[in-house]
Amino acid sequence: MSKQASASSATAPAPAGPGSSLSKQQVTQAVQTIYLGILEAIEAGGTQGAPGGIIYAALQHAGATQDNYDELLGSLTSLGFATLEGECYRLTARGVAFMALLRRRLAQGDAAQHAAGQAGEAR
Repeated sequence: MSKQASASSATAPAPAGPGSSLSKQQVTQAVQTIYLGILEAIEAGGTQGAPGGIIYAALQHAGATQDNYDELLGSLTSLGFATLEGECYRLTARGVAFMALLRRRLAQGDAAQHAAGQAGEAR
C-alpha cells in the first residue's frame, strides 16, 4: 500500500447528517484509526522513512488542517512512536508495539459492532 493511500485510509467516517453525532466509542475508534494509518504510512517508508509532506498531503486530502497535522505528528513523536529525521518520519520500536495494540483494539471494536449488528437482526 502506498504511503499516501495508507494515511488517507485513516480518515474517520463523517456523521450521518445534520444534527447527528458520533458516540465517544466512535470518536475513540476514529482517532485510533487515524493514528494507525499514519504509523502504517511511516512504516511503509521503510528505512528511509516517510516524508512529512506526503503524510500532510494525505491528511489534507482527508480534510485535516496544518494544525491537525502538527498535533497528530507532534504527539506521535513526543510519545516516542516515531522520530523526525530531516524531512522524514521513522517508526520506532515503541511505534511498532503501539501499532500492534491499535490493531488489536480496532479488531475488538469491529467484532463487537458485528456482534451487536447480528443481535439486532435477530430481534
